[in-house]
Amino acid sequence: MDPPSHIHVFENGMKLVMVPRSMSELVYVSIVMRNGCLDETKHTLAYTHFGEHLLAQFTSKRFPNADAITKRLGALGIEHSAFTRIFDTGYWLLGHRKHVLYMIQLLSSAYFRYQFAGDWEKQRNILSEEVKSYIDQWTPLSEAISKSLYPGHFLSTTHPEVMHVIQNAKEHDVLRYLHNKLDPRVTSILIEGDFDKDAMLVELTKAFDREKPHTYEQMITPVQPIQGPKLIRCKITASAVSKIVYTFQLPKMSRFNSQLHVQMEMMQQYFCSGYNSRLFYLLRETHGLIYGLESSYDLSPVPNELPGDFIITIQVDPQQVNVVLKIVDEEIIQLKQNGVSRKDMVRIKNTMQFKSSMETLNARPGKFVDNCAYYINWNEPVLTYTEYYEKLQAVTAKQIQRLSKRVLRPESLLIAIGDGR
Repeated sequence: MDPPSHIHVFENGMKLVMVPRSMSELVYVSIVMRNGCLDETKHTLAYTHFGEHLLAQFTSKRFPNADAITKRLGALGIEHSAFTRIFDTGYWLLGHRKHVLYMIQLLSSAYFRYQFAGDWEKQRNILSEEVKSYIDQWTPLSEAISKSLYPGHFLSTTHPEVMHVIQNAKEHDVLRYLHNKLDPRVTSILIEGDFDKDAMLVELTKAFDREKPHTYEQMITPVQPIQGPKLIRCKITASAVSKIVYTFQLPKMSRFNSQLHVQMEMMQQYFCSGYNSRLFYLLRETHGLIYGLESSYDLSPVPNELPGDFIITIQVDPQQVNVVLKIVDEEIIQLKQNGVSRKDMVRIKNTMQFKSSMETLNARPGKFVDNCAYYINWNEPVLTYTEYYEKLQAVTAKQIQRLSKRVLRPESLLIAIGDGR
């Protein structure tokens, strides 16, 4: 049996979560910074994305040559990538356990002693091409949703507006912006895989513990919650189906526990667990109205900041939009008033148990810690698959009913409809 996960806080405030997994022979190491597009203003759109691309080269005073780093990573068989989202930006390396010290040195040097590798125009062109690929996917409906959810806020900007900032961004401005975000107090290290926990803690302490914090300037524009329910509509001329998006904005949280994650996923499964979904059955089997149904939720990993959301997306025949709206509204009322039936609770738990077992069978280092930022920012222990299953079995229908009353509130609801032809 693998040792339990371990959370440690270094002297400089940087948080560490360690998840030993024996016999895999692989190690996943990641740095996640509390720095996302939430911190941007209209003048610094895409600066976070710029910073992600720059830091993902892993160049530093110790390792100054980006091409040499890429060639060595390839020769050692080390996978690497980076990401940036609303709340955070991360960089990860995945390789054989015998290369873990090099991976740690590379991440630590890039974070604390970053050195720009040059060729600014090349980096600008790479980012421009990436954003252009997003523009093709940008729709009037998604733009209308963003502008309604975040009126006057930089999150409501469009990709063409972001492109304008990219084309005019100056090298020194972006590097200064990146430097200001490299703050250990809002940075976490995630490591999972085949390693000795005590020996690894010693090496990580050498690499990260004694570094002095950099300055950090918060640049957050507050977002006003929806005062709803609110309805927006737009025309999707190129589509033969209509798209309905229910977005419930969650209240800002001052506390968090892992049980909430499990309950949110169960409520998501109640609505949208494929062919087993009660809502899918009502719309497809009873009325034949639905072409697609999915749901998602996003919990803010930071106390009292941008609220998360719970989303239900439905694709329907354009002639049946009003009928579908009525059915969904009735189902939401049904859940809030009467809760989940015993039959539905058994179905949901069986579905989630199957998903959890499949993730356990297919897990590789890195899979387990995808959502660790939620836990370590709230000082919560990270769940193992066994603990997840135990919490799942402990959830009651009454808890889901109470959660639905907290989340599915009319005053926090935005309904966006993209009308097909």
